[in-house]
Amino acid sequence: MSIRDVVLIESNAPALAYLKSVLEQAGYAVRTALTGKEGLIEAWRAPTGTVIISDELLDLGYGEIIQKLRGDLRTAQAKIILLSTHSQPQDVMTASEAGINEFIVKRRGADAELLAKLNALTETATTATRAPRRT
Repeated sequence: MSIRDVVLIESNAPALAYLKSVLEQAGYAVRTALTGKEGLIEAWRAPTGTVIISDELLDLGYGEIIQKLRGDLRTAQAKIILLSTHSQPQDVMTASEAGINEFIVKRRGADAELLAKLNALTETATTATRAPRRT
């Protein structure tokens, strides 16, 4: 597993293709899924550093997906980013309580925000895994 491995779960095929392209151009290895079930299978098949989930999936709610990811040893430590059509404070709090690391509202410019937050999570994970140097 590499922290630059990403599973992207998005039911909108054009949005999925666009985000995959943006992430790959930024150096991420991206596996995609159009449904929550397919996304879980992808994440468990080859554990990943980050899972990006849309809140508009038709088969599973994001809360159920997060619960399953956090409950499995292969993905319990994965970073989770939620892409949401909702922007109320209660929506953010509910998603945070479910176990996400980052919340991004789907809107113009969300792709740049996604990259910035993904890069920050990747840098944090890289720093945390480095062994301290002996002097």
